[in-house]
Amino acid sequence: MMNISCNTDFFSGGGDPAPNLRAIANAGFTHVMWCHHWNTDFLYTAPEYRRIKELLKENDLILQDIHGSSGVEKCWFSTDESCRQAGVLLVKNRLEMMQELSATGVLTMHGPFFSKDLPERREQDARQFDQVRKSLDELMPLLEKYDTAIAVENLIGDTWEMLEELLATYPAERFGITFDAGHSHIYISPGWEFFCKWKDRVLALHLHDNDSTEDKHQPPFYGSIDWDALTKVLAGSSYNAPLSFEISMRCTPFAHTEDLRNPPPEKIEAFMTDAYERCVRVHKFFEFYQKKLKKI
Repeated sequence: MMNISCNTDFFSGGGDPAPNLRAIANAGFTHVMWCHHWNTDFLYTAPEYRRIKELLKENDLILQDIHGSSGVEKCWFSTDESCRQAGVLLVKNRLEMMQELSATGVLTMHGPFFSKDLPERREQDARQFDQVRKSLDELMPLLEKYDTAIAVENLIGDTWEMLEELLATYPAERFGITFDAGHSHIYISPGWEFFCKWKDRVLALHLHDNDSTEDKHQPPFYGSIDWDALTKVLAGSSYNAPLSFEISMRCTPFAHTEDLRNPPPEKIEAFMTDAYERCVRVHKFFEFYQKKLKKI
């Protein structure tokens, strides 16, 4: 049996997660990355923890990683101090959620970054960087208490400068990288060389495909990512959890054009069956290189 993880928001990231989790399990995935509400300021509470725990048990799924909120009015790197403090509370909420649901992985967060294409924003970005360091300093005691870590994701156009400085500042057991393969493949994102350089700090994955022009979040082999080369590097990295895919129906033949957020069940099933088969192919590449490295 292959342990492979899939994101919960492959067609919708709000409302009742039951259909999403059922489809993920029926396709053959064993783990999930919780991505619901990643782009909202939603705060989870005890009744929701109980409901999600029941659904995970019902579907025989294991919670791996959680994608924390990118911050709307509660942003952990905001230059508005009240907004930053509220953002820290939102991060703490997701860390608590990980504990309540026995997550096996880490908390993925978006952070500030110097943009390759927007050098005029560098001064503002630097102020945000000061704020995220303040937030990380405040969060370290809780990360130690829960014995978990935050992994910051590489974003489109990211020069990786800020991420490299954070990696040099915070300990590997508390801070690392969520490597987003699709983001690194966009033509303005110089991600590949940094992924190779910092492969020993990879704690989480967002694996998905595109044609290098836009962020499509397609399952593997729809775009032009070299999955053989990627898994070869990954097999020699610090990553030691089930491969985790962050996929979407929207840029595939299974997309339901009338309502992307409410596709019919047969479309969901067909998409997930196809996506799982594609993810298994990547997993086989990964296994091959893992075995090869063990023989050396």
